[in-house]
Amino acid sequence: MVQKERKAQINNLLLSDSAPSYKELYFIQQAENFLRESGHRDFFEATKGRLPYGEVYRSWQAAVNQFTIRLPKGLLPSSPSEREEFELFFLKLRHASLWAAFAEHRSLEEKWSSNQDFLTAVADTIRQRLAPDERSMSLEHYLLCGWLHSELWLLDNENKAQLLRCVYRVTEVSGDAIRKAVKKLGLKDWSDFLPKGSSAPYKVLGWKDKEAGDMCQIVPQGEDG
Repeated sequence: MVQKERKAQINNLLLSDSAPSYKELYFIQQAENFLRESGHRDFFEATKGRLPYGEVYRSWQAAVNQFTIRLPKGLLPSSPSEREEFELFFLKLRHASLWAAFAEHRSLEEKWSSNQDFLTAVADTIRQRLAPDERSMSLEHYLLCGWLHSELWLLDNENKAQLLRCVYRVTEVSGDAIRKAVKKLGLKDWSDFLPKGSSAPYKVLGWKDKEAGDMCQIVPQGEDG
């Protein structure tokens, strides 16, 4: 009952008419981690009041649910829902709590525990997390994580790239690569609602801190910090 109430609250928060899918909940969780660590929640809540937010959210929702993660060879899910659970299970093994990954997908683990391809894939994925490599996560994945909660949708492509480098440490990224990825995903941003030639509503200011390293802040256009 508690889980159903939690899903309903998230559902209402994100302007959706249906319960969030497994994938939506995964990306929301990643975004919530960012909000907790950054203290950015008030700004995020304020951006939800901008007129086109509902359309931007729905484009994100569609992109998330169409986003597919390559599964290890030899694993053949019996249904679309099982494939989606496989995708989430291996994402969590790679990037979230191992305890949570196994606890939240216990039925999947029990069903496939006698399959050698499954066991090998699990072991390989856990080994990979011991030597993190940002290239194992696609640009599309980072865009879906930060599109709403990190306000990527309010920035132009060059500033999107700067924010990804600063916040998510994605070093190999350019504005042109982001433009192509956004088009591929079908995501909407500020440019879909303002006259052609308009500037993005916000930009990223960056600076170096002696202790923390590269830092950045999202500010309205025309503000110099």
